[in-house]
Order: sequence, then structure tokens, then C-alpha cells
Amino acid sequence: MNIKNRTIFVGKNCDNLHVMRGIDSASIDLIATDPPFNSKRSFNAPLGSRAVGQKFDDRWVWDGITDVWYTRYAKNHPPVKEVIEAAAVIEGGAVDYERKQISTGRTNSMAAFLCWMAPRLIEMRRILKPTGSLYLHCDDAADSYLRLLLDAVFGRSAFRNAITWCYKGGGNTKHHFKRKHDTIFWYAMPEAGFNRQYRPMSDEAKALFNKKDESGRLYKKHSIRPDGTERRTYLDETPGEQILDWWADIHSFGTATQSKERTGWATQKPVALYERIIKASSNPGDLVFDPFAGCSTTIIAAERLNRQWVGCDIDPMAETILAERMDQWLNEQAMEIGRGRRPVEVRKSPPRREDMPPMPKQEMKEVLYREQEAQCANPYCSSKGLRIVDFHIDHELPKSRGGPDDLWNRMLLCGNCNTRKSDSSWDDLLNEEQKRQPHPPRRGKRG
Repeated sequence: MNIKNRTIFVGKNCDNLHVMRGIDSASIDLIATDPPFNSKRSFNAPLGSRAVGQKFDDRWVWDGITDVWYTRYAKNHPPVKEVIEAAAVIEGGAVDYERKQISTGRTNSMAAFLCWMAPRLIEMRRILKPTGSLYLHCDDAADSYLRLLLDAVFGRSAFRNAITWCYKGGGNTKHHFKRKHDTIFWYAMPEAGFNRQYRPMSDEAKALFNKKDESGRLYKKHSIRPDGTERRTYLDETPGEQILDWWADIHSFGTATQSKERTGWATQKPVALYERIIKASSNPGDLVFDPFAGCSTTIIAAERLNRQWVGCDIDPMAETILAERMDQWLNEQAMEIGRGRRPVEVRKSPPRREDMPPMPKQEMKEVLYREQEAQCANPYCSSKGLRIVDFHIDHELPKSRGGPDDLWNRMLLCGNCNTRKSDSSWDDLLNEEQKRQPHPPRRGKRG
């Protein structure tokens, strides 16, 4: 395994897609994460909170980058392509099947959101162990679309539960019932286990134990065995009521009982919620990963439950919030961390996979030439008839920003595009190219 326990990847060079691409396959026991919801809103932490300065725009536009990703799905992940196309058509867009191109005409596009989420889900599946699980938190803004996307990536047989987390809060609605629940999708790899979870037994449930044996122990009768004896369940041997897929006992931050956890992070969830997930689908010592670490709720829950953990967030504020929350937890538990030893390792660039041998440069160029069908990776480039010797190998994420030399981070550009890209990132080049073009691209390979 090429990632260390208690590490957080944070900052602009640590987009979780790049981080996950750098993690060895089958390394993670559990992914428990709370990604963007496509809520059509912009979030800002309030002044005076610990997370002041945290910003996130949860609105998605179909642009050159998503168009390039869609082209890749058309070739390598047909089920993913179909889900994205369906979302585009539903929201009033159009699909050009000949050119493998989508237009949505929306300032906030569900298809664009799914196109952004898809490569991240594909990487999550790759890095999970055969015994691993994914818990993906969402709300009704995109839950039905994400369920289809998860089926396309993991397969329908991997679905275990759609957990409903119910919570209370203020506000009034005039045109619909108040929306006070989220959905947490659980998808499991073929060999994943499950630790049943229980809550304290209610008085109503205890009342069912209404019989006593000769020693006075309370029990309830289930049935009569073939030999005529009763099959019994004793109250003092019952761990509690098994938790169902409908959770209304973990309060949101609208209640005073959880307010001490609040950091001001706009989308923060209670630690108890993720503790339940971690207990159900991991064991002490297992490695828990959160690619959308945010204010570190999953990380804190994993630390408290003696799991290993790794987190990732592109927002620099995530480092500050994690340090504060970790210190708070250590102080509450009076834990000694050792003089001079930091409890968390902070990394500013993606890891490098160790489970794949390096590819010789010429072989890499030949692979890319075939994959790109002898065309420049820039979908806006008009060059034609290029030979392999006319191309330059470049990095999507520049080496100066932590980009590795791995195949996934390399592409072929013609001489003109290679010069204009220089040391900028691939996303930066595409954004600049899109501004110069009156029409969307007709092709494109890498994203």
C-alpha cells in the first residue's frame, strides 16, 4: 500500500481524482464520503466560525472538460455514457450520437454533475479491496441519478442499502412537504462483510418479553420446535433492536445536543452518523478513506473508532479544520501523542502508484497515439494528418504541481498546443480554449 495512515491530501493540486489515481488498487477497506449534491447553490462559511473562508459552488455547467470526459465514457464505459445521456435529455438537452457530443443549454446541468462524478466513482471502485464498501451521501437533488450512476459503475448486484437519514429543522414550505432527509447509498464489493448494529431496546419492544422461565428470566416465544420445545429469545441476551435502513435517532445540527461539534463548514454532518457507518462496514485497524474530507467528520469518526484513515480535500481550509478537530478530540480523551510528533501528515501533491511498473517513454507514446486516434488531445485543435513524431508527450497535471509521470497523467499534444499549454494544467488550457471558440468541440480524448 502506497499511502500512510493519518494522512490528508489538501490544496489545489490535490483534486481527489488525481489523488485516487495515485493510490494502489485494492488498498481501501471503506470509503465513507459526503460529495457535492448538485444543490444549485453556492456555500460560504459564516463569519466567526472555525471554517470562515470556506467556499464551494455546487453548480455544474457542461463545458469543454465534461465534453472530453463524455467522449472517454463513450469508448470505455458505455453504461456510464447512457446514464449521462439520459440525464441530458431529461433536462432538455440533446445528444449528437454521431459526434459523441452533448449540449444541455443549462446553467446548472445534472449531466455535467454526473460527468464530473463518474471518473471519481470509477476510481473508488478500483481502490476498494474485494471486502470493501462505499457509502455515498446525497439528497433528493441528485439521488435518483446517482443511484443509476452507481449501478453503472459498481453493478446492480453491489447495491446493499439506500439508507434514509431523517433530521429536523426550521423553515416553512408552501408548495411541498418539508424535505428533511438525506440518502446514503451503500455499495459493497463481492466479499464485503457487515457488522449488525443495534440501538437500546424501546419499552414497547421490551414489553414483548412477557414470559418467565423457572428462574424468573424474561423471554419471548418464537415458535415450537419439532420436538415440542419452545424456541425462546431471552431479554438479558438480546443486544438491542437491530438498526433498520431508516435512521431518525441521530440528530442534525438543528439540535443543541450536537451543536458543540459545529465548525461552520456549510455541509457538515454529525460524527455519530459516520461512526455508525464505520462500525457497520469496517473493523479496528481497517483503512477508511474520504475523498471529500471537508471538515473531517469521517476522519474524526475513524480516529475515535481505532481505524486507520486517509482524507483528501481541495479546499485549503480542510487542513486547518482537521487540525483543530483532532486537537479537540485528543484533549477530550487526554491522549498523549508524543513530544514533537505531529498526529497528522499533510501532503500537497498526489501519491504515486507502486503497483504498476513504469512505462518506457516510446511505448507510452505509442499507446497514447492509438488511444487518441492520431489526434491532438486538445479537442479544440484543428490539426489533421499528424504522425506520431509530430506529437509531444505532456502532463495533464504539471510535474511542478505534483503531477506524476503515470499514463493517466500523460497526453499527446501537437507542437502548437504543447507550446500554448506550457506549465499550465490541462483544465486551465481547456478553459482558455473554450473561451476562444464559438462552438463546442467535436472530439476530444482526455479529461
